[in-house]
Formats: sequence, structure tokens, C-alpha cells
Amino acid sequence: MRFTPCTTTSNPTLDKKECEELIVKYDNAVKKAGLSDKGEKNKSIRKTQAVGLKVQDEEEIYNKCIQTANLVNLETWGYELSSSDQIQFLKYNIGGHYNWHLDIGSGDHMYRKLSFVLPLSEPDSYEGGELVLKPNFQEKSIPLEQGKMIIFPSFILHKVTPVTSGTRYMLVGWLRGKLPFQ
Repeated sequence: MRFTPCTTTSNPTLDKKECEELIVKYDNAVKKAGLSDKGEKNKSIRKTQAVGLKVQDEEEIYNKCIQTANLVNLETWGYELSSSDQIQFLKYNIGGHYNWHLDIGSGDHMYRKLSFVLPLSEPDSYEGGELVLKPNFQEKSIPLEQGKMIIFPSFILHKVTPVTSGTRYMLVGWLRGKLPFQ
């Protein structure tokens, strides 16, 4: 059996109208996000803005995203999944980026098994902002299409290159298991 480091849905999880409505609704609700370095956001690692979506406010969006990710998991990896983290709305302005990182780690993050990203922006509305995965020694840029979900194991090294023009909007989320990878 061959390992699949990433998959993109063939059909959009969210349609154009849903993507645009999320952008309008959350564009001004975002706050600086990043990894803290002694209480300060470290912009050399991550420069973006984010807001968490409340399940009760976005139940339909949660259902579509989680159902899609679960279906892809069943078809591709077969990980035992039990729950999900809060879905986040991300905004990358010019210069926005996220250096190499994993979505799995210590504490609660050790239970993450799958990560997903869902582009809300039209790909021609910004430049840069590539999603690059590094499942082995080679880097692979993943094409982003509005509404189509990209799903990958949370232990895959990945980054977002700096946005050079326009604004990049995304939804991101994580599915977890009761036990960490062993």
C-alpha cells in the first residue's frame, strides 16, 4: 500500500456563494494570530489574522467540512477519528505567511490526526500564499481552488509562502482521535 500525503476533493465542499458570504461575515472579525515567543507574536514564524468559528453560528459549514474530511479519511487513510477542533477563518494580507510547521505537537495537539484547508478566495485574487507540503525530501506546492478542501495528515511538514498581492482567505481545521499516533 502506498502512503498518500495529501488529497484534494474533486468537488467543492463549499460553493462560491458560501465562500463569499464567509469572507464578508468574518473579514473584520479577525485578530492577529501567531505563535507566541514570551507573550509576543513571532511574525518571522507566522503572520496572519484569524478568528474561530462557533459551531452554533456555523453548524452547516461545520457539517459540510467535517463530513467531507471524514469521508476522505475513510477512502484514503482510515484513521480512527473521534472529534474536531474549532474551525478557523484565516486572512493573509500582503506579507502574510506561515513558516514550516506541523499541526501535531504536545498537549491537546498530540491527538490531531488530519488537517484541512479550504480556500475561500478565488485563486486569481491574490499572488503568493502557496500551500507547500514536504512529506519527504521534496517540497510540493498544492494547487488551491475556491471551495475545494485539501486534507493531509497532521504530521506532514507544511508552510504558506508570503502573500505578495491581494488577500488570501481560508478555513482551516483539524480532526483528532482519542489516542495519539503511535
